[in-house]
Amino acid sequence: MRDYIAKTVEIEQPNLFKKGNNVYLGERVRLIGKGSIEIGDNTAIAQDTLIISDNHDWRNDITKTIPTPIKIGRGVWIGARCIILGNSVIGDNCIIGAGSVVRGQIHKNMICYGNPCKEIKKKPKKMNIAKMEVIHCNLCGARDTQPFLKARDLLLKPSCDYFYVKCKKCKL
Repeated sequence: MRDYIAKTVEIEQPNLFKKGNNVYLGERVRLIGKGSIEIGDNTAIAQDTLIISDNHDWRNDITKTIPTPIKIGRGVWIGARCIILGNSVIGDNCIIGAGSVVRGQIHKNMICYGNPCKEIKKKPKKMNIAKMEVIHCNLCGARDTQPFLKARDLLLKPSCDYFYVKCKKCKL
């Protein structure tokens, strides 16, 4: 991955925005507010995500806003249409599921999702998604050595135990 910031990304306070290397900001990502926003290396933020780094001062004067910084660690993947609220810290190597609302701290190496966003499970140290095993092609029945994905390594809950790749003859 290399740096990519979509043309439709909105950064309200560029002087308060700090990003690392190899950061991906998808279509219509918005970084708004008066607090600092820091994004670590090798992080991807999917489309329509909203990152808000301030909050209204509801205790004293609701018309004023208070800066609330946000820190997103290295190697983080934030799914589409998430909302990251002020004073949030997302640790390194986390996955935040699409549509989640993050407020507060997410520990490193966690898979999280929901509203509010909750830590669901620890991310495996190595998500080896291309193991090799002899399988049968579902179309022609040929035996071939192809990569496959174990469903338990993914967030999805498919109806089968494995995601199979078709053989070279049947051309996936």
